[in-house]
Amino acid sequence: MDYAILPGTKLILERLSGPISYLDLVSLTEQVWNDELYDKSYSAIIDIRHASFDMGPSSLKSFARLILDSESASEGQVAVISSKLTETALSYLLAEKLTKGGVVSVFSTWEGVVAHLGLSEPVRIEIADERAYDAMFN
Repeated sequence: MDYAILPGTKLILERLSGPISYLDLVSLTEQVWNDELYDKSYSAIIDIRHASFDMGPSSLKSFARLILDSESASEGQVAVISSKLTETALSYLLAEKLTKGGVVSVFSTWEGVVAHLGLSEPVRIEIADERAYDAMFN
């Protein structure tokens, strides 16, 4: 799990891979919130294409409650990109729990993410290029 905050594009990238537990999600969320570059108005992309959630609906409900109760929670648009059926379904459940802000949407393609967030062409090209995308996290 890693993340990058890109102030120039007002974008937060989170990339999750491997088995992900409730505590993993909480830990990553707190790392992002405590980063000096974090701005809750930024949009976010959460890439779970290579993750497998090791949690059920009750853990997702607890995670949603943590976010809803926090002053640090994102106020920007959040786009989740997923390619696995179970993780997509769990992402939809989480998005449903977070409807207070109406900010979480789930996509299966980069094109959907880019269109939803209204990202510029240079950002779209960088995200679509695997090496450039990887470099964003270093």
